[in-house]
Amino acid sequence: MDTIYIATENGNLYAFPFKAEVNADEDEEFGDEQGEKNAEEEEDEEQKEIDVNIENVGFSHSKAVTFIKELPNSSLIVSGGMDGKIIVWNGYDGSYINEYVSESDLTCGDINPAGSLLVVGSTKGAVKLFDITNRSLVRLVHYKKISKKEKPITEVKFSPDGEQICVGTGSKKLFFLYGRASTNFKVLGKLKFQMPVNSFVWTASDKMPEGKPGVLAVSDQGLLFAIPAPPVTENYHNKELDYEICPMYCRRIDFSLDKIAALDSTGEVFLTGKDKFLKKYKIPDELVAKTNPGVKAPPSPLEELNGHPLPANVCFTSHNSQFLVSGAQDGSICVREIANLTKPTHFKAHNFKSNGVSALEMGREVNIIYSGGFEGSLFSWMADEDAETPERENPMKIDDPEVEELEELEDNFDEDIMHYERVIEEDEYQAQEEERERIKGELRDELEEIRDKLRELLLANDYADELERLDRGDFCIDLESRDKIQKEGAEKKEKMKNEARREVYKNELLYGKIKEKAWDQMDTHLKALVGLTSNNIVFNFHVRKRTEQELRK
Repeated sequence: MDTIYIATENGNLYAFPFKAEVNADEDEEFGDEQGEKNAEEEEDEEQKEIDVNIENVGFSHSKAVTFIKELPNSSLIVSGGMDGKIIVWNGYDGSYINEYVSESDLTCGDINPAGSLLVVGSTKGAVKLFDITNRSLVRLVHYKKISKKEKPITEVKFSPDGEQICVGTGSKKLFFLYGRASTNFKVLGKLKFQMPVNSFVWTASDKMPEGKPGVLAVSDQGLLFAIPAPPVTENYHNKELDYEICPMYCRRIDFSLDKIAALDSTGEVFLTGKDKFLKKYKIPDELVAKTNPGVKAPPSPLEELNGHPLPANVCFTSHNSQFLVSGAQDGSICVREIANLTKPTHFKAHNFKSNGVSALEMGREVNIIYSGGFEGSLFSWMADEDAETPERENPMKIDDPEVEELEELEDNFDEDIMHYERVIEEDEYQAQEEERERIKGELRDELEEIRDKLRELLLANDYADELERLDRGDFCIDLESRDKIQKEGAEKKEKMKNEARREVYKNELLYGKIKEKAWDQMDTHLKALVGLTSNNIVFNFHVRKRTEQELRK
């Protein structure tokens, strides 16, 4: 029994078993020539339908894999791709757990430290959050549009404590969102740069300025930024995060570095990019205002090592801070021990024709590497060839009451999602609706009291003595409105008079032209006699004035 494996465009893999039938005696008797003739005749015969059982043996992505994340305290991983699929797998044996197909093309993703929330970004500037407390049921619980111009979300990452989410769009802004379900994932604020931000990473290193966690960001102008995280407070809602709230620290670096990774324990920053080298720097400690870009070359990195033959697409440090892993456009993966960066391990993983490696992840407990490619493939590799994947019981449900209480939402296309600033405006309008109605009610009550008092005065004035009686116009209390109405009336009257004068003058001009062209040109005008007792009408002969030349003739 042989098996044909069939891969479909939507990422399914099917096994098609069949049994081949060969007439060996006939081939031996008639030889190869007769066998070829028989084969040609068989092709002309009517096709037969074979009844077999087709087995679905696997699922995968049909487009580029854009993120892979291992769930805490388990061997489960969650992956997402440009096909909109979010798939939960068992990373150790590759078995399929669950799948969610979004209406968005997913560009990036991350999970919170508790492993209960998944945040993803899309090609049209939307951010979506999913409840993954139940590994067998992915639920959409929140979404918002971040980019007004529908720029793709390039990166989304939870802070180390899970309190914030940082969102990048490859523009001059980084957006910070509240990361807890109880905050409804509001936009805490946005941070503006002088140049586009290529990539960023959260770090909890005590080497950060002010000694608190924050973001390290790299720009395409050869600058490395360190930004302490903005404070998580209810007072901040879509706030402009200026230097007083988020002071920026900066360091000049080599150009063409656009991928960043950080080691929390030592405060070291690893950068790579188009120049195909791996470079190590310290966390910036000088304020942006004191940094002079100048025209000279930037200071040399702490360490510079050879990287991949082609530019890297992905670079990160492992959860246990023991490895630095990168993947490049040539399809290769490089694993370096942090303690010995000069002895990397390279292996070929994905097809360079499709732009190589698109996503990477490393296990938390086992040194297993998960890699995704732009063609939709997803592989797992053991960093240690002699190591074996252990048996592990995976909890299929974790507890996070805040997340579980969130209502499941219907997925929408990115084009149908309202920009978050518009949502804020509508929410504020609705929140003020009750106060507006209260104020309107108070004003109506006051006006009604004024009306009642005015009626009493008018009634008393009607029964007053004729000499004491006031003119009804004297009871007008809104003198400004009265004067305004009178002024508008006078202006309207004057306007109508001017229009009438223009119309009369136009008719007079028309009358003069007609009289000059017709009546004045006649020597004898046309006249008619009408009988009083009959209907007979007699006309005279009207004669046109003759010129002197006509009279001489």
